[in-house]
Amino acid sequence: MKKIALLVSVLLLTAGFSVFGQTTPTITVAAAANIATVGEPLKAAFAAKYPGSSVEFVFGASGALTTQIQNGGPFQVFLSADVDFPKKLYDGGFAAAAPQIYATGKLILLSVKPLDFSKGLAVLADPSVTQFAIANPEIAPYGKAAQEALTKAGLWDVVKAKVVTAQTITQALQFTVGATGIGFVNKSALYTKDLAAYASKEGVNWYEVGSSYSPINQAFVVLKSAAGNQTALNFATFLSSPEARAIFQKAGYALP
Repeated sequence: MKKIALLVSVLLLTAGFSVFGQTTPTITVAAAANIATVGEPLKAAFAAKYPGSSVEFVFGASGALTTQIQNGGPFQVFLSADVDFPKKLYDGGFAAAAPQIYATGKLILLSVKPLDFSKGLAVLADPSVTQFAIANPEIAPYGKAAQEALTKAGLWDVVKAKVVTAQTITQALQFTVGATGIGFVNKSALYTKDLAAYASKEGVNWYEVGSSYSPINQAFVVLKSAAGNQTALNFATFLSSPEARAIFQKAGYALP
């Protein structure tokens, strides 16, 4: 039995795993849904910079992912769409260090049909707009930003009956290009192949909401359970590398 146990230990170590779960060549990252637009480029760039290491993303609403982590979700790093959720994890003892901002997201109102966006957000009050999509403000920071912008514009109470609530910003985008035809989405979505046709049509098919909401500063934390995981630590370093910053900037994010 001792020989078998020793053999198992050796095999785990040579495969890149610590018997204490400290180091793995592949890490699982809980990531805000808006990051899905840059997930593949980030994976490729990380693997190129750290040969033999890789990352797998699990995308969802930041609030929902936070709850999963608090309940023991098997993640090593958390990329949120805000600072508040990772700070909540840090304050609760789930993160190894305080949150660090890796990018700042931008919010747009997107319509699949041409609209008079010279009216700004007030276009949503037009009778021709019967519904619009928004991510759940309780768990999705982009939804929270949209609600804040509408409230500041004095429009929330006017248009809230038209709201179709999505659980993530990705689902809000699905609703926008499908059932509702208009909705609040992350600007980075314009840089995907599926929406490339809209990218040059600002003022016709989309409107950048601007500064009428708190900045969507997106932060990450390495979770305490992965504090000794070198791959996780390398990924944290990678997020501020020129390679990662170029990916985020190309996708329409602002950089810290």
